[in-house]
Amino acid sequence: MIATATKKKWRPTLGLVVVAVLLSVLLLPLAIILFFRIFEHQIFQQTENALIAQSAVLSAVMSQMVEEQEEISLDDLVSAERSVSVENGPYTPIAPRNYLFSAKTYPRRAKAREAAEASSEVMLNIGSRLSPLLMETQKVTLAGFRILDHRATSSLGAAKSASP
Repeated sequence: MIATATKKKWRPTLGLVVVAVLLSVLLLPLAIILFFRIFEHQIFQQTENALIAQSAVLSAVMSQMVEEQEEISLDDLVSAERSVSVENGPYTPIAPRNYLFSAKTYPRRAKAREAAEASSEVMLNIGSRLSPLLMETQKVTLAGFRILDHRATSSLGAAKSASP
């Protein structure tokens, strides 16, 4: 029998295999940390998006309640014109603006100060009607609210977060 010549295959050395395994073991935790930072940032933006949505709903409900009052209208309260974007039609979406890696941490909200003049009777009435809705919302979201009227006077508030 004639022996055929076989090509010599390249095989990694033992040292190369050990180095490759050690590098992968070293890089695996770093990859996991990077993955969780991206995941944490996504959750951070979803939370901000949910808070924006809740604020929009509360704003729409309060605007509707103000419009229902006969002695006051929104046009009298708001002096700034509402701009409508042509590209978005009648919609004015608010996108989350904070990024986890660059977001500043703000101190706790200051306690409410005594107002120079009291809120109007209409706004206090609307505040008392909105209060049960806010308390039920607070039970689920654990978020504190401070609803202000057109003069930045507190109409009602659910400032404390719910305790488990």
